[in-house]
Amino acid sequence: MMQLTKAQRIVLIHHLPNTDAYLSTYPINNHSQPITNGDYYITDLNNSSDSDDSVYLFPILLEADGTPWYLANLFLLKIAIDNRDNYKDTRDIRKKASLLLDYKIFCESARGNNNEQAPIDLFDFKHSLKSKRPTWRYYSHLMHVEKPRPGLLNAKTGAVYQFYKFAATQPNIDLDLERVEKLTSFTVFKQTASGNLYRIDGEKRSQTVRTAEPAPVSIGYVRDEGEDLRPLFQKELDALLDALQTGEFEIDEKLIVYLALCTGERKQTILTMRMRHLKFFEDQYLSQKKMSYKLFANSQNGCDTKYDKPHILHVPAWLGEKIKTWAFSKKATERREKFKQKFGDIFNDDDMYLFLSPTGDCRYMSHLDPRYKMTLSPALGQVTRNLKYKLLRITGNKISPDFSFHWLRATFALLLYKGCQKLISEKKMLAGTELNHIRYRLHHAHQSTTENYLKLFSQTSELLEAQETFENVLFGDVLQNKDISDEVK
Repeated sequence: MMQLTKAQRIVLIHHLPNTDAYLSTYPINNHSQPITNGDYYITDLNNSSDSDDSVYLFPILLEADGTPWYLANLFLLKIAIDNRDNYKDTRDIRKKASLLLDYKIFCESARGNNNEQAPIDLFDFKHSLKSKRPTWRYYSHLMHVEKPRPGLLNAKTGAVYQFYKFAATQPNIDLDLERVEKLTSFTVFKQTASGNLYRIDGEKRSQTVRTAEPAPVSIGYVRDEGEDLRPLFQKELDALLDALQTGEFEIDEKLIVYLALCTGERKQTILTMRMRHLKFFEDQYLSQKKMSYKLFANSQNGCDTKYDKPHILHVPAWLGEKIKTWAFSKKATERREKFKQKFGDIFNDDDMYLFLSPTGDCRYMSHLDPRYKMTLSPALGQVTRNLKYKLLRITGNKISPDFSFHWLRATFALLLYKGCQKLISEKKMLAGTELNHIRYRLHHAHQSTTENYLKLFSQTSELLEAQETFENVLFGDVLQNKDISDEVK
């Protein structure tokens, strides 16, 4: 009989309902729902007939002969149910399923000393030599044959150990986890950026390898919560601004770039802004000097932010007006109509994405989007990559090919730094307070991240040449001569 391939042994169930319900041959209460012509009934544990305990895009693993791998599927289902209130999608579960199947296939394909087939029994840990036990044989194979990168190796053995840990809780399975893998307790003390010590207790698995320390930050860059960013140099910024004034960019593309440059916000927040955010471009949110609007971005009003932290954006007044003009233009309205034709009325008018693609879909799917859990590959801001390629094509070699969209965030941070330095020199700001101001505007979770920005700016004189251009971008009239409303009608 022909054996199934690995890809054929992972079946995605697009909608798995009633994961938190009783199955019975009779109705338990008024909320019990008949299935299979009344032979069985399902009753939700919440005693509600309309609660959603569904899991979407759930992986089912198959044996080599196509029958379900019962125990592994129970393991994956438990992960999904236990984390249902917190999980945004099943990508982690699907990854774990793939890693676990790798182990299963390894055991099935094992050969003896004479190269004859000698499948490994997944639950045979009786051998006195640990090197002869299933998990240790797999670990040795990974170390000496497959040789994946350290992080992936640890993930592979970690998924296997979690599976056995679950299996040990099941009836009729007699399993000594000490023979599966050795755990060692540890305690470490770490120091925060402010100097405070905190303690971490945990257990280290024996079937792991040491992962490399993060690479040092390159000269001229700053590490901002996992990303290495560099502010644009003067000539690069000039080239960027010149390119934005050409007809190569759509109006909404320009607005996306200017929002990043003028607020320092990340793409996930900019691209998940909704029509309801236009209310922040009204007089009540305008600063005293009428130079900027205060825009609140958080999960309550539909925006995705890093670590789900609430953000406050200070959007230049001229940019806010241009965004309003775009939002009610003919082109933007047509895109919202395309969205409704494709997906129905899943959003009211206020919840509709502000920056839709020309095809009428979101450019970054918010984890709050009702389609998110059901979408295999949600949009994650690919438009910013397209903007980069378009920008590099237009500007030639005037901008580094390493440029990324979030460099605009570092460029914005440089403006803040120079603005603070100017205020300090004019005695309008106390020296030392710029740290908190910049941290507040960039929404940094850790003060040390902001400190790294200040170190970079104070040490690299070439970066400081861009002050006048930055101020022109933020507070000047770069777009004032662009009649956006005429272009998008």
